[in-house]
Amino acid sequence: MKNANDPWDMIEEVEPDEFDLDMLNEINTNPDCGVFMTEEEVAINCSTCS
Repeated sequence: MKNANDPWDMIEEVEPDEFDLDMLNEINTNPDCGVFMTEEEVAINCSTCS
């Protein structure tokens, strides 16, 4: 049952697209995808992204 006061209940459910399926496949097949980075590590690694 959806609760109109819960913002999560207002999110539409959709089928995964190709990008989502590729990402889910990586999560299931690549052991490095289970390793999470701290916010600081992300900042250091993404400093070259901008």
